[in-house]
Amino acid sequence: MSIIVKGMEMPENCTRCDYIGLNVAIGCPVMSGTNGRATDCPLIALPDTHGRLVDADALIEDVDGDLTDSIAEGRAIEKIMDAPTIVEAEGENG
Repeated sequence: MSIIVKGMEMPENCTRCDYIGLNVAIGCPVMSGTNGRATDCPLIALPDTHGRLVDADALIEDVDGDLTDSIAEGRAIEKIMDAPTIVEAEGENG
């Protein structure tokens, strides 16, 4: 499971990371002590602007067989599958 912290900026390096400040007792699982961010840093930045984050797999299931025009259905599913991934899937679908 993951969380998104709204308003938090991506830290430039491990020593300036709010993740560390929130987890002083346990520390960062990947803190490298380097000047930059660790290559296996668990934090990812969302684009500055993006649309709604939806479950595309569920949307494909909903569209599949729901449209009367099979060509339109195929195009809709193709567009959904080609859409950029903002956050990778997790859990049963990931």
